[in-house]
Amino acid sequence: MITAALALSLAAVPAPLDEVGAVVLADGDPLSNGWIVDLIRRASIDDSGAWVALVGTTEPGSGPDDAIVGPGRQVLVAEGDTLPTGSVAEQLIDVDIDAGGLVALIANVESSSSATQSELIVGGQLVTRTGLGGFGGLAPSGSRIFTMSDVEIAFPYLFVRAKLRTNTGLPYEAFLRVELPPSGAPIIDVVAFEGGTVQGAPGVNGSVFYPAAIASDGTYLATLAQDVAGSNDATVGLRSGTALYVEDAPGPIPGTTWLHQTSPAVAKAPGSAFAFSSTLRNPSGGVDGIVIGNNLILGYEGQSVLGNPGLTVGSFSEAAVAQSADGTTFFKLPTTTGSVVMVFDEVLAQAPGDTASGAAIASTKVGSGATFDVTGDGQQVLTEVELVGGVSALVLIERSVGQSIPCFANPNSTGVPGKLRGIGQSFVAANDLTLVAYDLPQNVFGLLGVSMTPTFVPNPGGSGGNLCLGGQVGRYDAQIGLSGLAGEISTEIDLTMIPRPTTFAAGVAGETWGFQLWHRDIDPQGAQSSNFTEALAVTLR
Repeated sequence: MITAALALSLAAVPAPLDEVGAVVLADGDPLSNGWIVDLIRRASIDDSGAWVALVGTTEPGSGPDDAIVGPGRQVLVAEGDTLPTGSVAEQLIDVDIDAGGLVALIANVESSSSATQSELIVGGQLVTRTGLGGFGGLAPSGSRIFTMSDVEIAFPYLFVRAKLRTNTGLPYEAFLRVELPPSGAPIIDVVAFEGGTVQGAPGVNGSVFYPAAIASDGTYLATLAQDVAGSNDATVGLRSGTALYVEDAPGPIPGTTWLHQTSPAVAKAPGSAFAFSSTLRNPSGGVDGIVIGNNLILGYEGQSVLGNPGLTVGSFSEAAVAQSADGTTFFKLPTTTGSVVMVFDEVLAQAPGDTASGAAIASTKVGSGATFDVTGDGQQVLTEVELVGGVSALVLIERSVGQSIPCFANPNSTGVPGKLRGIGQSFVAANDLTLVAYDLPQNVFGLLGVSMTPTFVPNPGGSGGNLCLGGQVGRYDAQIGLSGLAGEISTEIDLTMIPRPTTFAAGVAGETWGFQLWHRDIDPQGAQSSNFTEALAVTLR
């Protein structure tokens, strides 16, 4: 049963407009080979924050060509390059990166005939190519690869949209689930195909041209067109072989029915997690867009944006969605005044108004065709936006900055250790980082320290806590804070002037700086003492 979350957090205040992320790639950017970006086709991010993007480019002196790009605008593969299989890339079709950094790509390659030849390559190794078969699952006898067009990877599984053919028939479309075992050949199953049927769906599968997603446990989510008597076609949402929703069936809101979508979006995490955008036929006969994650209605046309009563969901037929490893759903929505990037009731980016690398965001590009991905821990979001002036850009949003330093923190007088979190960005060029110490005793003074050398010194100077910073330790003397009733102290970090014992240093991309807050406290006997929060390491970008 799908339940509504729209009534939650109605008293929340809309997020203030601010600098939300860093532009990592944009139309007009020169790449490492001199080609110029003119279209961002697809991008994804791994758990370390590394990303890959398939982009259309203008090659000076030649014309349009595609390239696969990574951080720093480095070209990883370009049309005309020789692939690890020995084939020459004639056209780059799709790319995806696994949480662990494993890259899957589909390329059409040069052949001795005029026929299109496709290759699926994972981690530099050929998985399958045109002419290969040996499928399991629902595959009609004698089926072989004809072409491939989309790939999703969640190691050890892949999900591929392909055209297959037999010796006697025309090419037909299919979804392939691929497993990469520790040894031996890939296991490729046909899980749905044009002309076949799926459990719980009323008709025969039509063209397989909608999006799909797969999780690291092999469960998948897809959307199929179906040929149904009395209708041009219908749409079915499919979860691991069974229809999840069917067009014309009752919808999740009383009086509504599921409706056909032009390009519905899906997102998948391990286990039973799922998310998708769709449309509903409302009781008045109108069409309303809807975003659903794990049976919760996250956005519905005409309703307030979750937790932000000042924003109203605008009209849409499709919206980008993504999920972190724990099933948390990230999504985009239009509003009556612009658009937003959301995770539940948290606005990550709002247009117009928010900026990225100092450039104003005109639109968050809601449609499912726009790039949208999230790391497994949900702390980094890669999203395509449109900047003022009509420039499309990839923006990396860091929900929290830094990682805990392995250094045991003792509880303070509140009964729990003080903690430290980063807000803003780790990009030096953005210079937008604030460290917030919380779970502190009320109304105590605190001072942030910084060092590039981790250590462990228990109870220094009789403190009740442990020091995690060694070597040359700098102090933010000018920002001594008072925790107040909230038990929090915020310190703004100027990455161009990081304090050292006798001077200041400018942060450099690639450096890792450790931060820890010392604060006043009361010991168990009621005497004046001090303590330290947990320590946070921030690697600059």
